[in-house]
Amino acid sequence: MRPFPVVAAIAAASFALLAPPAQAEWQVRSEFQLHLTEDTFDKMIQDFWQSLQGTQKVAVGNVPVNLGDTQLAINGINVAVNYSFPLPTRIDTTHRIWDLKSNNLGAAVTVDQLVITRNQVINIGGVNVNTPIVVVCNNIALNLPAGQASIEATVEAQVVQNQVQLTMPTYNATWPSGAWQISSLNCPELASVSDQVQAQILAYLSSFQNLDAAVNSALTTEFTKWSQQASLLLLSQQQLPTTSDYLKIFYEPQTARENNGNGLILTGFLRFDYPFVAQGQNYEQDFPLAAGTQIVPGTTPQLIVSFSAIKALMMGEYFSGKLEYTMPSSQVTGFQSIMSSFWLKLFGWPDLLSFPNNTSFLFQFLPMGPPSFLNEVAGGTNVITGDLTQPVSMRMFAPVNGQYTPYVEFRTTLAGPATMTLGTAGQINFKIDAADQPVQYAFAQTYIDQFNPNKFIAINTIAKSARTALNTDGLQLTIPPLTVGSSITLAPNDWQLQPNDVIRLDFSANSTAVAPAVTTTVQTTNSKTLSVTSARSKK
Repeated sequence: MRPFPVVAAIAAASFALLAPPAQAEWQVRSEFQLHLTEDTFDKMIQDFWQSLQGTQKVAVGNVPVNLGDTQLAINGINVAVNYSFPLPTRIDTTHRIWDLKSNNLGAAVTVDQLVITRNQVINIGGVNVNTPIVVVCNNIALNLPAGQASIEATVEAQVVQNQVQLTMPTYNATWPSGAWQISSLNCPELASVSDQVQAQILAYLSSFQNLDAAVNSALTTEFTKWSQQASLLLLSQQQLPTTSDYLKIFYEPQTARENNGNGLILTGFLRFDYPFVAQGQNYEQDFPLAAGTQIVPGTTPQLIVSFSAIKALMMGEYFSGKLEYTMPSSQVTGFQSIMSSFWLKLFGWPDLLSFPNNTSFLFQFLPMGPPSFLNEVAGGTNVITGDLTQPVSMRMFAPVNGQYTPYVEFRTTLAGPATMTLGTAGQINFKIDAADQPVQYAFAQTYIDQFNPNKFIAINTIAKSARTALNTDGLQLTIPPLTVGSSITLAPNDWQLQPNDVIRLDFSANSTAVAPAVTTTVQTTNSKTLSVTSARSKK
């Protein structure tokens, strides 16, 4: 029940039996195939829909209007279109078409300047003369109240040349005559004719054709922007966010293809980097999928990768020093039995007689070589079984004069049947039942120099009593969710071992559009405070 946390720092820990393993930078890369189901597109459209709520501002520019005896030059037109859309409804599954409607369209128009030129007949000396009168009006504002207009459109999603494209096959926007209202007309020179001018301006705006291009442009701009973002997130490399300080994970999709009306198939690579193990060295492992391997689409999103790549992550954890853990002797049941028995100590480990029965020792477990996981087979729901082998050193520290000092080092090979289970949130858990293996031991030289102990240990008896310390859940890894669109996450739900060294991950059918915190880490045990007292004195 103990994961492998970063080993606690122990002052002056020095054993002569084995040196720490050589370390180097480690990179694991696995080819993948990812099936995105059709409902993933619905989530992507929902993602797009959330970006459609708000205001689009468009500068129309200058518009000349001929109203018979009056010429209007509407200069500096700026349109702010406000709209909100209910969630689009898919109306054509074959072509991925959604119905997009809004009955809550509103708009505001400001005009920097309105130049009005009217021909006025003036009688001069009995002669009627047509005289143009020019009036300039400033800061004109018009309103289209929300609910007075509507948009009806269809939205279509396609994958073209590895890019997601969102288009509007149909589009229609209308507002009724008289819907526009002038809220400000700063034109005092037209006091006598302002009503007529207002009527003419409103007549111009009452036809949607005159501003349709501006509103259409606002929506088209949003469509284009979202399509680019969706394509980048779906088909460009991204670093998956983690809280780990020693592991970086990269998602590198390369191609996307239609899957006969059943979603998309993405292909590419997942890359796991352990970049800070050592400087100036680099080891890489590439794991392609076997030739001819094809994902079999299901009802939920799925991912297939090489199972050998998953096993190779154990090597990265080893290089990063994450396969180390410590525990107090109180958690080693077999050792506690030895400490409570005078006869077991007398005939099995005489030097322990120098310590009180309740002495709290400290055990430090260190891997002395890379782990291996072989002969794997599917072992039931979310379970893979195999044989795990890991050479380990178990260093024991004794409390002397108020501090822990190196005492005895044991060496063995942790080997036996193991299970690898995918838990919640993509967590991989290992559990091993350690089989009997030869055990060697040696007292730390510093302890020998100081205390000249009886160095006899009945190692087979002691190992049998303490073997439960090696029955551990061991290594724990986390497979992070994948991000599709700007906020849609696919969280691993279960897995299956398949032929040709393939592991298939099925993602949750309830993958949300809210990205959770993503972690790729090695779990640590709860820290415990150990009281160190002087358990024996110098002879």
